[in-house]
Amino acid sequence: MTISSALIGAGVFLVFNPRLLYGFYWSGSIKEKIEIKEIEPIKSASHIQTEELEELCDQVTNFVQSQKLYLKQGITINDLSKELNIPVYKISPAINMCYDTNFNQWINKFRIEEFDRLIQQGEHERLTLDGIASKCGFSNRTTFISAFKKIKGDTPSHYLKNISLT
Repeated sequence: MTISSALIGAGVFLVFNPRLLYGFYWSGSIKEKIEIKEIEPIKSASHIQTEELEELCDQVTNFVQSQKLYLKQGITINDLSKELNIPVYKISPAINMCYDTNFNQWINKFRIEEFDRLIQQGEHERLTLDGIASKCGFSNRTTFISAFKKIKGDTPSHYLKNISLT
């Protein structure tokens, strides 16, 4: 009985004083008590030369295209890093600088190009849209449609209808 009373009392106290849970048990504003420091933005690629990044871009792009890594569902930048034996902290800024995008969007660009190639070969007559997307490396329909809209500015089904009309 005494333990349950203590737990109920502590619970009620915390309901009315939730800042205690976060270590902020004072009455004033946080800004009044803590001096906020201005932090200079960290330049992640500052230690890597621009020329080195461009060479790395070429190397990574050629490897991804030659090995068709983009067709592998669930490929990550860590997988690419292990394949090339180049640390992620070098690959990521290279892709960001050269292509002005992140790794996932960059890989999706290759997948959409593969989709176009398969459509030109007539795969849309043999496979469903989901089947083609899966063959291009997309793991689910939502990701495929989202990436397609971002890159092509249209939905895949509308895009196919337009191609069929021409």
